[in-house]
Amino acid sequence: MAGAFFVSREAIRRLPAAGKVLQTDRLMIWAGHAEKNLSIFFALAALLLSSAMAQEASIWEEASHTFAMEDAVLSGPGAEWLSANLSDTQSVLVGEQHGVDGLARFTTALEARFAPDILVLEAGPWIGGQISENGVREALSFAPYSLAFDYNGDIALIERFQARAGAAGEVWGVDQESNAIHPLAWIAQNSSDGTARRLARGLHLKSALDGGEYSRNDHSTDLLALSDAASDAPVTRQLLAHLETSMNIFVTWRSGARSDAAVLREQYMIDRYEARRAAFEAEQNRAPRSLFKMGGAHIMEGETGPNGVMTLGEHVQRRANSESATALHLGVRGYNPETTPYPIGDLIEGERFLLLDTQMIRTAMEAGTLSELSEDTRTDIYG
Repeated sequence: MAGAFFVSREAIRRLPAAGKVLQTDRLMIWAGHAEKNLSIFFALAALLLSSAMAQEASIWEEASHTFAMEDAVLSGPGAEWLSANLSDTQSVLVGEQHGVDGLARFTTALEARFAPDILVLEAGPWIGGQISENGVREALSFAPYSLAFDYNGDIALIERFQARAGAAGEVWGVDQESNAIHPLAWIAQNSSDGTARRLARGLHLKSALDGGEYSRNDHSTDLLALSDAASDAPVTRQLLAHLETSMNIFVTWRSGARSDAAVLREQYMIDRYEARRAAFEAEQNRAPRSLFKMGGAHIMEGETGPNGVMTLGEHVQRRANSESATALHLGVRGYNPETTPYPIGDLIEGERFLLLDTQMIRTAMEAGTLSELSEDTRTDIYG
């Protein structure tokens, strides 16, 4: 079944927060280059305007361009625009509403056109390394619950990325590990220290009995003992350090200090990204072309994201600005015909994809040639 795509290219460098997961076969996407004074939406749509908007229809129509997507392949004028703007882009950041059907397929189409060196995921550093080293299928056969969002779609995306990029392609996990069970099982199987293997098995069992959760109060003593036992194993110690940081974030969140947890988590993501990027640049003597796919709360731009802290996306944008590079932000969320604001909801209905130049819409609004839009619509147009 065809899906609906809605994309805006935001000149003002801000993306909306990810909303709740919608059970729908359609999705909306909006995108932005901070360096270029152009904003664009695209959507599966026939241009259906109410009689009240008839006098303004020419403005909306002039701003509209069509494209098609089938089997993760984009075509048409909108696709040509996307290719043109990917050509000089260093980082493409897809900020998703988790669970929206079809977003991994769209990201796969972007991956084919963009040809990145790096795929950055909302996953832990350990599973990212396992996927890079062993391939996604083998990694997930050992750790099947390590990709939290759009699971099957992400597998296909990662497989296509690794098939195209080959051994040179890297998958970077920059977030917390989704659980402690698989990393601890890996230590239990791979540590050269018998005490470390025994402690890892015990901590793995406790984590499994807790449904995969781990907290400071329950497991800190075990974690410290395991770290001491693995003192001569740098890979294991690094993994344990990641788990300890995840533990701190988790406990802070569960205590009710969610803003503090958001600060810890976002900074952790920034630090992980910077560490991997520094290693890449030291080896390759150039910046990587990177494709990000993670929650919109981590990708949106501006001084603060929806959690009240500077996001990874804002950090990447600032880095790009300082290096005279370009970052393209794509925000993805579910389309719901009952809640999508007018007139955008009308534009999405139909049987064709539509690319809408929102800079033209903003210019027309500021000139008074378009009616004042609802607050929700203004949020979608302005970001």
